[in-house]
Amino acid sequence: MNINLLNKYDIKFINTIFLNENVKRIDSPNKYLNQFITDSRTVEEANDLLNAINKVCKGNTKKLIGISLTLLAIEITQHDVKLYDEPDFNSSDDPIFTMPTNDFKTIVEDWIEFLSSTPLSI
Repeated sequence: MNINLLNKYDIKFINTIFLNENVKRIDSPNKYLNQFITDSRTVEEANDLLNAINKVCKGNTKKLIGISLTLLAIEITQHDVKLYDEPDFNSSDDPIFTMPTNDFKTIVEDWIEFLSSTPLSI
């Protein structure tokens, strides 16, 4: 885990009991970041997101656009990740959240590590 980056964005990964099941979630001051990351509920889903980020970072594509389970749209470029609250957004629309792509990638990698960990006792 990149503790310095998590602290920079005031991010915490939390195990919660909901309906007698352990649920892993992210908590930060930005509800859209929380929602988008938590929409990748399995390691496989989070790895799919990481693979998309890596395609852009390696220059295999200039930009990727996707939609989360809860219909947040994401636009990934080599420099920034932008979230939109409309799945049919226009690139000229103002994003609801923006973050450097490298920071977002690290948070997704940390999320995968957290999802892979054994739940803590609550």
